[in-house]
Amino acid sequence: MAGPAASRKDRMRGGMAGMDEKSLRAMLDSAVGDEPPIGPVGRNSLREGIKLRRHARMRRAAGAAVVVAAMATAVPAVTAVLGNGPVAPSARTAYVVVQQSGAVVPIDLATNTPGQPIRVGRALYAIAITPDGKTAYVTDEGANDVTPIDLATNTPGRPIELGVAPHAIAITPDGKTAYVAAGNTMTPIDLATGAPGTPIRIGTPPPSVIAITPDGKTAYVGEMNAVLPIDLATRTRGTLIAAGGPLGWVTIAITPNGKTAYAAAGNTMTPIDVATNTAGKPIHLGGPADTHAATAIAIAPDGNTAYLGHGNAVTPINLATRTPGKPIHVGGPVYAIAITPDGNTAYVACGNTVTPINLATGTPGKPIRVWHFPAPKPSPESIAIMP
Repeated sequence: MAGPAASRKDRMRGGMAGMDEKSLRAMLDSAVGDEPPIGPVGRNSLREGIKLRRHARMRRAAGAAVVVAAMATAVPAVTAVLGNGPVAPSARTAYVVVQQSGAVVPIDLATNTPGQPIRVGRALYAIAITPDGKTAYVTDEGANDVTPIDLATNTPGRPIELGVAPHAIAITPDGKTAYVAAGNTMTPIDLATGAPGTPIRIGTPPPSVIAITPDGKTAYVGEMNAVLPIDLATRTRGTLIAAGGPLGWVTIAITPNGKTAYAAAGNTMTPIDVATNTAGKPIHLGGPADTHAATAIAIAPDGNTAYLGHGNAVTPINLATRTPGKPIHVGGPVYAIAITPDGNTAYVACGNTVTPINLATGTPGKPIRVWHFPAPKPSPESIAIMP
């Protein structure tokens, strides 16, 4: 990108990045109350500033620079793909979103070998897999759409247009509906028809994550220092639940029994009673929030342990005793965590690789490089494992 347009965008991004969270929130609240939705220029400016602050927090947590790329107007060139060919989909396959490459990379978890990238779009953000394991849905901030991927053939389908940049995505346990955070709304998508429904107005900054309870009744939306419960049957917003410390963006995971949601932000993890939507006493990681800021969370299938990503480490937390264990260092800033269905291994998107962790021993394995790329480095932003 060059010329006056580039200069204007650089100035916009620089100005938004310099704003504090309170100012960003005030701008959004004034724009999305009972007034008509903000226009594309204002909406994109706010989203750009919020995303810059999110990545700035990750850089502080990692203690190292992480390049934040602007939205590309074309799919970046692909160079030197790592992998030995197609990966046959199975319960031993993970799918990794490599954000700036516009591709999803399958990993054979039996051999920890990456396969051929699935070219999807421009600037990808999140991925979710249907409970039957047949289809993955990937959000594309650059193209303002959601793309289904047939996992039997690793073939992208026709994108579902949303008209606004999508972020987080979650699929209901019955596999019928995907909910996508797009702008200041959460949009349902009928997965049988691929048709978007009427958006549910959130009225907050673009959510960082959506988590749906196992009974499919409630979605928990992570935003700045808080969690918003939404009744999916009535499409009504609940009362905002405060969570986390001063460093903002919340990440959420729900226990398999559906009784507790854990919201992590800053250097704390807050339990939320799903029956009453009340927050319990936060669990503190210790250490300053700027070096222990939570970026990802996953709960083991047995519901006994949460694994919290922060900085360059993953910390196991015993949920019965509320006791953090010894941090497991993975060598790069943690973006996402997924645990295999058997509960034996966590796969951590960190830095520019995916690192497996043996959960029985707490030992990280050899990092898996899913992409070979020139600077600026595309990063694994999201990861999902076949059910």
